[in-house]
Amino acid sequence: MLIGIDRIIIPIDEGERKQLSRRIVDAGLVYTGDTGLSDHPTADAHFALEGGGFIELVWEREPGMSQFRTLFDAMPRIAGLGFTSNDFDADRQRFAGEDTAWLWERTAEDEGGASRSAGPATVGEEDPYLFLIDGQRLPYADAGATGRLTEIVIEGRSAAGRRRRYSESLTATFQGDEFGVGATIVRFRQNEGIPITNSLIIEGARVDDELQLSRGAISFKR
Repeated sequence: MLIGIDRIIIPIDEGERKQLSRRIVDAGLVYTGDTGLSDHPTADAHFALEGGGFIELVWEREPGMSQFRTLFDAMPRIAGLGFTSNDFDADRQRFAGEDTAWLWERTAEDEGGASRSAGPATVGEEDPYLFLIDGQRLPYADAGATGRLTEIVIEGRSAAGRRRRYSESLTATFQGDEFGVGATIVRFRQNEGIPITNSLIIEGARVDDELQLSRGAISFKR
């Protein structure tokens, strides 16, 4: 069962990190630290949302070093959505048989501790790519953040295809072109006039602000 949005993946140029981080924190999210693994060509910073889940800014330690090249196109943008599952092995069976499906596991002895994640397609190949995180509760639920992620909007000429992918891959109940998970509604809007854009609405923030991305936006609302 999906219990909420675990994380939002936003690839950035490292030079944008300071300004983006400041605006996110000013809006009420809580910076919880940098968590990049030493054996990985990327690094990342986490910003907790009210009630749990987080925004993850991710950048290449050296440009061009990541094996997921398309992930770092058109930065910054909302490139991935992770969902916390409290029945991980059952939920991932919806896509486990696909040729492009992946499963990533680390043990308690590994750097960063035990973790499990899985997805139906190679990271960065579908926008926004989706994946599951094994967990019984949302991360950073007690961080004291201000600002709830209430809505994710996936809009554009390929929105119908993205809706099919999410419907087929997730144990989520759709009502028309949207589904709810935890406190968040995920909406798909077909729009032939624009390429795919991914946007967030965060309510109860400290300030009204709109952070424009290359394909979409993050709207903070008090």
